[in-house]
Amino acid sequence: MLAVSATALVALGGCVDPASSSAEGPPQPTPSSTAANPEAVDQGSGPGDVAPHGAENNAWKRRHGISIDQQRRGDHVAALVRAALGRQRAAKKFDAATTERTLRALKIADFELTVTPMSVPSYRTDVTPNPPLGAVFALQHERLCVDGDIRPERLLVQVEGAANEFGCIEPVSH
Repeated sequence: MLAVSATALVALGGCVDPASSSAEGPPQPTPSSTAANPEAVDQGSGPGDVAPHGAENNAWKRRHGISIDQQRRGDHVAALVRAALGRQRAAKKFDAATTERTLRALKIADFELTVTPMSVPSYRTDVTPNPPLGAVFALQHERLCVDGDIRPERLLVQVEGAANEFGCIEPVSH
């Protein structure tokens, strides 16, 4: 019976035969940090193959939340922007200069305007050396952003919070 039990234990969990174990007994599993400290929080960024410090390395990209009043104001400005840039897109004009003129003509008070040509990160070797058609824009008031882009395939207008490091438009990297 002992031989059958030892074989069953080895098959089930890889345990050692009690007769051959050392005086200390079989190795015990070490408790995890969350078991030792129930308030410990997993700092992982989710499933998959991710860097161990991915969340903190990308903290500079985190955006502020916005209040309900800011959301309402942002939605109002976004509707104006969407209508104006929709007309511009229908006219097949996607350049930064035209986009800036269109948005300045709206005379939206208290918002700082930024418009840049669409760009391609340097690591994108699969595209032509010519920059793509389009422009990236942002209207910022304190922590409120109404931003997006205009290009032949789409018009994007969104309302979101600004980031500490860069405001509304994330810089092109690499």
